[in-house]
Amino acid sequence: MKKTALMLGVAMAMLFLPAVVSRAYAQSESSLRAKIPFSFTVCREQLPAGTYTIKHPTGNTHTLVVKGADNRSVDIACVNNMPSSKPVAEGTLIFNRYGNAYFLAETWWPGDEVGHSLVKTEKELALIKESPTKKPEKVIIKIVKPEKSN
Repeated sequence: MKKTALMLGVAMAMLFLPAVVSRAYAQSESSLRAKIPFSFTVCREQLPAGTYTIKHPTGNTHTLVVKGADNRSVDIACVNNMPSSKPVAEGTLIFNRYGNAYFLAETWWPGDEVGHSLVKTEKELALIKESPTKKPEKVIIKIVKPEKSN
């Protein structure tokens, strides 16, 4: 009886494993595309205003690739997962703004319950240290539909 229950449990796990794995990789197959109207910083790179595609390298949800429309502005950022209480409806990019300086801070893919928080750069940490009581302004850019990667 115990052996039958164990085999049934293993069989059920095998049935659900592809759904879990495909959900984990679904995000890596889509990208967010946004027109960003200001220059901004990702990691140590200052990127000009323009249209950018943001995606995960295949199978890796702890890094992001930020690629400009000219294919020359490419940056890889280390990110930390941020849980949400429910799936987000729209893709979202959130920037921290300090005066005229913008820093990509968070990314959210539509339908996901986990967003991504980018590690603060030395430059952003220095700005925070200069004004410890002043919080950054959050600038939000909504993306309605993710773009499918080829």
